[in-house]
Amino acid sequence: MKTEKPFRKEPLKEKIIIIAIIAFAVSVILLMIIGLYYFGLLGLFHLLNVHYDSLKSLFLFVLVFLLISVIGDIIIKVLRIFIHAIIPSNWLQLFLSFLLIFSIIWTCFSIADNWMDSVQLGSSVQLITTLIFSLVELAFDGPKKDGSEE
Repeated sequence: MKTEKPFRKEPLKEKIIIIAIIAFAVSVILLMIIGLYYFGLLGLFHLLNVHYDSLKSLFLFVLVFLLISVIGDIIIKVLRIFIHAIIPSNWLQLFLSFLLIFSIIWTCFSIADNWMDSVQLGSSVQLITTLIFSLVELAFDGPKKDGSEE
């Protein structure tokens, strides 16, 4: 039977290997998320005839949007806790959560669009893209199957 040692008692070489493997795994996951957003927006923008100067500028737009939306997601999580604590009706909670998510994502798209001159989103494209993102986020962040919230 093998006894497990705490991490701090491991030799330095094994610590470096463990940390490198974890960093690699986290990097792969982050790159997959960025790639999913990039290719998703690339396809959606192609369908909606959005003009962007180059694929690099679209990639930078996606990065800017993701960085801004991290702050937006934190705001959404905090405000959804208040919504679920104060509002007793499930339908009203769902509606208010959708409005909150929609407004935060629209704000994130607007900030990224105003900041990046190389990607030109029209108002209708912002609304359509925000609607799609809001519905997807609401579907993934919805209540669990057993009826309990996060």
